[in-house]
Amino acid sequence: GKFAGAGLRTGPGTDEFSLIAVWQPRYARVWAWYTRLLNWRDFGVQVERGYFNGRFSHALFFHNANWQNVINDDPNDSVASPTQALGLDYGWQWKTTDHSLIGGHLGAMADKEWEEFLGYRGFWRVDRWFRENPIVDASLFHEFEAGRAWFQSEFMVISNRNVLSPDSTYMKIWGFSILGRYRVKERWMPYARYEFCDGSNGVFPNDNLHLFTLGTRYSPTADPKRPFWTFQYTRTLEEGPTGPKNLVSNDVFYAQLQAEL
Repeated sequence: GKFAGAGLRTGPGTDEFSLIAVWQPRYARVWAWYTRLLNWRDFGVQVERGYFNGRFSHALFFHNANWQNVINDDPNDSVASPTQALGLDYGWQWKTTDHSLIGGHLGAMADKEWEEFLGYRGFWRVDRWFRENPIVDASLFHEFEAGRAWFQSEFMVISNRNVLSPDSTYMKIWGFSILGRYRVKERWMPYARYEFCDGSNGVFPNDNLHLFTLGTRYSPTADPKRPFWTFQYTRTLEEGPTGPKNLVSNDVFYAQLQAEL
């Protein structure tokens, strides 16, 4: 089926209403692009298993990882890339206490032409396939809830063996975020988030970003889920030779209405 598989915790999952802020963290959006997920979903098969009455669970996701097969009805489109990509993601989470949840994921994506994928003599050469052209990524997260307060932190790193950084090593993309929210009565839920993203490990200038977000969710009805407004302000600082500065006018205001029909 087409669904969200094992991966970053800061993705929206299968329920858009579980997304607190208007946008996922910058590093999470970069991760979705590199793993070729369209709206955080792809065609594939996921195997899941839970233990200890659901307090520990893990999942293994095999997915298509080829945008053309997702957005085109005809996978033999002559203008499409002549490659077959395979993505694998393993995710786990453990509810250590009634208030704390930890977890993470490990994934890889490989992309080769069919002859290299199958081998010139027709046998399976997946070992060479993964050694020569993988994108490997990993993450860890922690969530803590106490009463009306809720906090989430996450760290993510990608190793792209297809691109060399200025220091002649494989390009690494990494980032982390800290998000906190507090539910005021039943209708208001203010939140704040800090995130950092290094998008190319020096390949592109000024891509070490510090993002500060302030926002609130407001529900006109007693049910905080249907419908609700989200108001959000985000300021981005780019790292420079004299420290982080707002180098361009990139302050952004959001107003979003969501409702279930």
